[in-house]
Amino acid sequence: MPKVINQDDIDRIAELAGKGYSKSAVGRVLKLDRATVRKHWPVEKVEKIEAAKPSIEEEFRLLTKRSEHE
Repeated sequence: MPKVINQDDIDRIAELAGKGYSKSAVGRVLKLDRATVRKHWPVEKVEKIEAAKPSIEEEFRLLTKRSEHE
């Protein structure tokens, strides 16, 4: 019978993922199937992606700066 995963297991998956463990390694450590680990793997934060994008004002400044040089 498959192991029932609980919130502690999910938290541990996130902790190990944060430490740089692979999905396979996390599965071995927690004795979980890799598919289960993948299902509960933490999602990349949208804030990180949004922070990397320039703001609308910055993008406008960059575009107008290019136009001035042409």
